[in-house]
Amino acid sequence: MKRKNPYRLILTSMILSSVFIVSTAYYSIGVVSKANTRSTIDKRLHQLENKIKENEIETNFILEEFTNDYEHRANIISMLIAQNPSVLENEVALEEMRSLISADEISITDENGIIRYSTNQHEEEIASNSFFTEAIKNKNYSDTIVSTVNDELVLISGTSRIDSNGIVQIVYTPEKLSKALTYSDISLVTSEFPLYKNGSTAILDINTYKYLSHTNSEVVGLTSQFNEDDFDFENKSGDFYSKINGKKSLVRYSIQDDKIILGIVPVSEVYSTRNIVTIWLLILSVILIFSSYLSVRAFFINHCQNNNPN
Repeated sequence: MKRKNPYRLILTSMILSSVFIVSTAYYSIGVVSKANTRSTIDKRLHQLENKIKENEIETNFILEEFTNDYEHRANIISMLIAQNPSVLENEVALEEMRSLISADEISITDENGIIRYSTNQHEEEIASNSFFTEAIKNKNYSDTIVSTVNDELVLISGTSRIDSNGIVQIVYTPEKLSKALTYSDISLVTSEFPLYKNGSTAILDINTYKYLSHTNSEVVGLTSQFNEDDFDFENKSGDFYSKINGKKSLVRYSIQDDKIILGIVPVSEVYSTRNIVTIWLLILSVILIFSSYLSVRAFFINHCQNNNPN
């Protein structure tokens, strides 16, 4: 009967043991790494959710302060006109009232909502903003809308005329408001919450899937690669893998109202610890196997020489 080579048996058993140890470590550390990454991303998403809520509260508070002030100024103009209707025929008087309340523009309509008097002559004989139609007959009406003109933030306040049916409409482009809102601008939110070395955070509009905010400010306003099928709208959270900027990445998300908050981490970074540990285990395994093989081989050679001194 042919005798089995003891070196081969020992080498085989050591290789199999090393493969088992390395495989177990690879799997176990991978599971832990992914769980830790998920936990870290969730913390970031939670921080972003809180920040978005804070920004919305702050934005609403700032807008409310400004709109209340501007509606009050519109009411002042309405009272001044009621006290002296002749000012409507006097361009200088209208301009003085505009300066009095520091407005960009004042317009007054008739009972049909057509602008008859304005500090901006281009606005005369056209319809006022349809949003304020209720003010024509409702004498207690006052409201403000937020709009943009030539990429500038504009507040338009409207109130009812006291002297007759119609609307007093004033326009503001408040620099102070723009500066105040800059601090709560959603496009800047994610810049405060980086994620790992190469990861990123982002906020998507749930209807257009455009980036409202991103750690990389250059992509804000662009349409993302994601779509409705990527997200679980029933559970409001989850994760999936996607190739982003040429790198396979773990994308974890949370849905908040009309926004999707994302945490994106390249897979190479998610499993960096696992990969490093696995490489070192492989190197150590090779060294141990080779060293053990040489030791066992030397032992058997010495043993054989002792048994066969001649």
